[in-house]
Amino acid sequence: MARASGAFSGTDSGFVRRSGRQLTLNGKPYRFVGLNMYSATTNFSFSWGCGVDDTATIAADLTSLRPYQNVVRSWFFQQMATVKPANGGPSRNWTAFDLLLDSARARNIKVIPVLGDQWGDCEATTGSVEKIESWYAASGGNTGYKLTPMNADVNLSYRDWVSQVVTRYKDRTEILMWQMMNEAEIKVAAGGACGSSATLKTWADDIAALIKSIDTNHLVCVGSLGIQQCGILGDDYQTLHSGSNIDICEYHDYAYPSEAMPTGSSKLSHRLTQAAALGKPIFVGEMAMDQAEANRTTWMTSKINTQFAQGVAGYLLWNWVRGASPGTWYEIGLNDPVLPTLAAYRTT
Repeated sequence: MARASGAFSGTDSGFVRRSGRQLTLNGKPYRFVGLNMYSATTNFSFSWGCGVDDTATIAADLTSLRPYQNVVRSWFFQQMATVKPANGGPSRNWTAFDLLLDSARARNIKVIPVLGDQWGDCEATTGSVEKIESWYAASGGNTGYKLTPMNADVNLSYRDWVSQVVTRYKDRTEILMWQMMNEAEIKVAAGGACGSSATLKTWADDIAALIKSIDTNHLVCVGSLGIQQCGILGDDYQTLHSGSNIDICEYHDYAYPSEAMPTGSSKLSHRLTQAAALGKPIFVGEMAMDQAEANRTTWMTSKINTQFAQGVAGYLLWNWVRGASPGTWYEIGLNDPVLPTLAAYRTT
């Protein structure tokens, strides 16, 4: 099927496509719902991983959650597929990634792999390293995204990692889209003033073009919080997502718990308008509320219903924690009362 910007090659069978703002799967309208499972690719037996080692139970978890979801979003960071130096690394081990994808495919679930993190969480054993303007500009000595590895735990630059992982999985139908970064933004220094939105766009266009040069099957997403982030404030959000190789926009809904549709500049209502102007779909990649909030279920249900009615293409809650029933903070467990509302919107 042709899309608004360019065209996919190869068969449509099993791959999610877009035509303008409409997502399709095998020629039919496609809408997705699900959970973030960031640690689903953690296997501490060979890598440093992140969070809880989910590989032993991922198949059972996906089976239990299948009535409520058709998509999971998970970290595909280089460190999570890299053998610990103490075990002979850094060298590649794809076991955890393969297991998640195989388990998802067997249950007709699609996966959104996220290839990096703005804040550096889960990307190094020595602590979080926020990505700043020099990194996005590839001009910061050995820290730029095109240059040498970010830390001693991995062996490729970010750009080379993207090339490697996309090449390995480009034919996997259970991948919904590639997401370049979790919550990309640009600052001159960590916690400092905003950097150049043009530099962020140049990075996004470069990585999107790289992915499309390797993989003609899958959609591409930048990955953004979408609220008040440096590099995507106001009209910069639309500019960032305007590239011909970028297929879908994203928003994370955290800051306005009682607002079913966050309205105003740099909020979801404005992002929907901007995505429509680009002729591209938009999805909510993360939404959560503290378990201690008395109105949590009512407000979350209202958000899901309202935002789908206003045109979002997909909805993912943050974050699956096995045994959370109820959990604490932003945990989503199997018995969470919001899951049936979420499930009502999935098309497969």
